[in-house]
Amino acid sequence: MNRWVLCFVFLLAAGLMLGCAVDGPGYQKKTSFLTGDTYVFVETPGGSQYVEYPLKDIDVKSFQILSKYTYAKDQFHVYYKETVIQGADPASFTTMLDNHARDNAHVYFQGEVIPGADPKSFTLLDNEWGKDSHAGYYQLVSFKICDPATFAFIGKYDDPSWESDSQCVYSDGKIIPNADPASFTVLNDAFGKDKTHAYYSEKIIRGADPETFSIKGDPSLLTAQDKNGCYFMDISQGCK
Repeated sequence: MNRWVLCFVFLLAAGLMLGCAVDGPGYQKKTSFLTGDTYVFVETPGGSQYVEYPLKDIDVKSFQILSKYTYAKDQFHVYYKETVIQGADPASFTTMLDNHARDNAHVYFQGEVIPGADPKSFTLLDNEWGKDSHAGYYQLVSFKICDPATFAFIGKYDDPSWESDSQCVYSDGKIIPNADPASFTVLNDAFGKDKTHAYYSEKIIRGADPETFSIKGDPSLLTAQDKNGCYFMDISQGCK
């Protein structure tokens, strides 16, 4: 068993590359990949090296790194980290951001096919959200949108987010019934309003006055107020 194989076995067990030669004949360092008889995906923080993903049976001559930490391909296969993406087409496969990629038949999120997504019209809104000519997408999940051409974020928070297009307003991809996109204002991650109603997420706050509706106190407490009273989430309650 040669020196590299011994070193590789040790690395898989220990997770650290300590004193192992990787620059001998037949080995070439490519960005975050070490290539040789066995391929190993590595990071190099502060000069130390450690194994993350072993990649085996790769075609050496055609191997390409597409994204530093996620996607690679050769003439036979496409890889997400250490996993072969079954059915992906290497010839047409390209990446968008670290999570997303496409080929001539599919769009992918973290190496998995996004059901129904159209690779020709798919565009990203951020590293988790996207849209195509007929739907919106959060990670692997699709949702209905009224006008894909104008669909965009109007208030981006970790959870939830607000979106709108020329016809509809959305909370985390859910259509808010009868909300008016032209007058809709985002107040924070939980509350919004338009000329007719105030909203908690996608729910109408019954009895609220949109003109005077505003956040009350610490936004994390999910409280609001208007001329008619105070609210917790979408529930009317007495003011303290």
